Amino acid sequence: MKTPNTVLLLAIASTISAPAIAQATFMKLELVGMSSDRLNRVHAFMERLQAEGKLAGAVTLVARRGQLVSLKAHGFADVENKRLMRTDDIFQIPSMTEPTATVMTLMLLEVGTIFIERSGR
Repeated sequence: MKTPNTVLLLAIASTISAPAIAQATFMKLELVGMSSDRLNRVHAFMERLQAEGKLAGAVTLVARRGQLVSLKAHGFADVENKRLMRTDDIFQIPSMTEPTATVMTLMLLEVGTIFIERSGR
């Protein structure tokens, strides 16, 4: 079975450039109220997807309370040539409409600008 050449991008940081992230200061998990066990679950999930052949590679960026806590490359950027993923790899994303609209909607929900009501039907 051929490993898919798709790449999953969990953190979309359209306003943060790769050099800015590389120079960013990462906080200790405990200082932002985050558990190392929970962070390890993210990395384990990425490894499981790769082992199942559902993911060639990914870059995860985790932040809490506006502070960066983790930036990690997983798997391969080029499966055929066995080139490992790097945190500064560039991704080709065909359409950003859905992820952008989803993030904007969640932000509006969070601040109470919009509400989701459940119909009684």
